[in-house]
Amino acid sequence: MKNTNELLRFILMLKRLTLKTKKLGKASLQSSAGLDTKKMGSELSTELAKLESMLMTSLLKGEVFSSQQMKEANNEVSRLQHFMQFYQFCREKKSQSFSDYSKTIQVLDNMKKLLTNTWVPFTADQVEVWRELNAELAKSCSGLGVSDVERREILAAMGLEKGHWYTCPNGHVYAIGECGGATQEGTCPECGARIGGTSHRLLETNRIATQMDGATRSSYPWGVPQQ
Repeated sequence: MKNTNELLRFILMLKRLTLKTKKLGKASLQSSAGLDTKKMGSELSTELAKLESMLMTSLLKGEVFSSQQMKEANNEVSRLQHFMQFYQFCREKKSQSFSDYSKTIQVLDNMKKLLTNTWVPFTADQVEVWRELNAELAKSCSGLGVSDVERREILAAMGLEKGHWYTCPNGHVYAIGECGGATQEGTCPECGARIGGTSHRLLETNRIATQMDGATRSSYPWGVPQQ
């Protein structure tokens, strides 16, 4: 009975994943970050159907799974659940360009390799690797190299109003205190590029860091180059 209940639970989970895959696949979107989500959705649907069919056949035949077989089935269902999360993320982020974030593309590629390597069982160790990659993805997608939680913590610690954050020519973020206007030049600690400006005029190569605090203009009323 326990074997039957477990198989039924797996089958129902797979059916829900299949319905979600079909729903996500209805929208027509272009590929981004080198990922073909149309192909990805097709692969996911095929794998879901294959596993569901196998489990359903075993259930109807009254086959009894050994503890090892049950563990393997659980690992495979877990892999497909994580595959769904990955597919959903890629579908929902299609409107955003990752072309400027090489780290994001690298992390997405590593996540895809983890999920599609069926030769390695998706055990607790693989889930832990997934979590680490997820944390890296959250940081890289912000374009800041920090997670959204860390970004908010930085903003709270600095206590600056909107419009005090800028980026160097290479996209590294820095802040200007006081009124928020540039009064001196400096060098980016990350890449050595020129940052800041003089006479409350920001260097032409620097920009407002909208991704940091949502600001679209400097807190200082003038002196920011056109975006």
